Amino acid sequence: MNPGSPETSHQNPNGTITTESLSHLDQWAIAPILKFEPQILAQDKWQEMIENTQADGNERGIVISWDGKKLLESKVFSGTEAGIVSPGLPHGLKTLSPFINELVNIHTHPLPQDLKVPTTIFSDLDINALLKRSLKALVVLDKGGVHMLSRTPYSSYFSDPEQGDKPVRISNEVIGIAENNTGLIAEARLEMAKRLKPLGINYYYSPDLNLSADRLVELAQVR
Repeated sequence: MNPGSPETSHQNPNGTITTESLSHLDQWAIAPILKFEPQILAQDKWQEMIENTQADGNERGIVISWDGKKLLESKVFSGTEAGIVSPGLPHGLKTLSPFINELVNIHTHPLPQDLKVPTTIFSDLDINALLKRSLKALVVLDKGGVHMLSRTPYSSYFSDPEQGDKPVRISNEVIGIAENNTGLIAEARLEMAKRLKPLGINYYYSPDLNLSADRLVELAQVR
């Protein structure tokens, strides 16, 4: 039996993810609503990262990892208007430890004033970055909300065999569909979510950058 199979993987049926649960969760994209303890997603850094990106147009990023017992949070790092690359050793020499696993990569997207949409969506670069790495999730922030791509549990069992190692190119397509129909970014988000499902990826979103009433980060699955 494979260690990542449905028979042996640990599930999280209520959708709440805490630091206590991280050590026994194989994947976490299994509920219509996901709730996170804020430190898992570095929520206290979001506003500053977004404000700095809006000020100069350059993306900001942060990496959250897990060493089996506690979270590790990198310093906030900068990219360019075109994108961002995580540092090779986001946690210094500790990064080289075999016990450290990168959990979440979080970065901002600039939202230009002349772009008449409330928020952005994932770029093809973002999607392919998640597909090529062993992250649990990738998060994009802008002043219109928080977006998360999270691997579906057992994704290796039903990912699209025709895709193979080919880069995913869907962002322009879904934007085109939305422009021809409602003209709303919400439709582009929904179309992207549909195309990511066969690749073993769930799309979560919230327009609210603040914590919920129970002091958690709450994201809803796009569907």
